Amino acid sequence: MSRVVLRASLPPLELYGRFLDAVGDGAEVDLLVEGRSTFLLPGLVRRFRIGGREAALATAAGMALFPQVFLVLLQARRLGRTFRCRKVLSSREVVVEIRTPQVVE
Repeated sequence: MSRVVLRASLPPLELYGRFLDAVGDGAEVDLLVEGRSTFLLPGLVRRFRIGGREAALATAAGMALFPQVFLVLLQARRLGRTFRCRKVLSSREVVVEIRTPQVVE
């Protein structure tokens, strides 16, 4: 399975187009987010994954701070993908890993 790395700093339409192309090809996507406020992203993504009231609050805050990232995550959730967020050590970067769920038979 191939892996595609996308930067969240791409223009919105280009980011969404590349994301949908990668998902259509069955690739795993790593979304690289850079900036000063990225330290907030892992907590927002964790709350977004949980669901319920916390997810609604996390989505509202995430759309205000990281609109492109949260639109990609909403689309990934609708397409049945899973995602997790990890911070890159000693930098202002966060990687959001978007994967196809593993099916155990």
